Amino acid sequence: MELEIAKILEGHIRDAARFPELQKQVRAHREVTLKQSERLKKLIRSLGGREAELKSDAAKRIAKLKESAGVNSGYRLVTNTIFQYALENLEVAQYRALLDMGRLLNLKTIIRLAEKNLNEEEYMASYLRNQMLILMKEYLTEFEKKS
Repeated sequence: MELEIAKILEGHIRDAARFPELQKQVRAHREVTLKQSERLKKLIRSLGGREAELKSDAAKRIAKLKESAGVNSGYRLVTNTIFQYALENLEVAQYRALLDMGRLLNLKTIIRLAEKNLNEEEYMASYLRNQMLILMKEYLTEFEKKS
């Protein structure tokens, strides 16, 4: 799922050009996401699994989530931020579940990976939540000017 999210974030980085701080955070999170992908691949291989089994399911879930996040704002950055916020919270839930599984099985490698990735996702979800107010104010100001 992380690789699909990294691709989505590339578009969000371009769309955030007018908001340098947001663009910087999204760019940094894209790099974090790629590192998470590598950590997950290593973990899956160490446990004898194959990542290919997860890819098609992740792609389907992301497409479904993107459909439901399609806010009729006409303002792409707002829509992107809402979508990305939803994705971050999906990842938070998944890493919490992985952490629980690691704890139940007492597997330290899973616990460490899940804790690290969970902290990174919680940080980005919190950051995006705070940015949504700023972006909505900007959007409403532009909308009022056009009206």
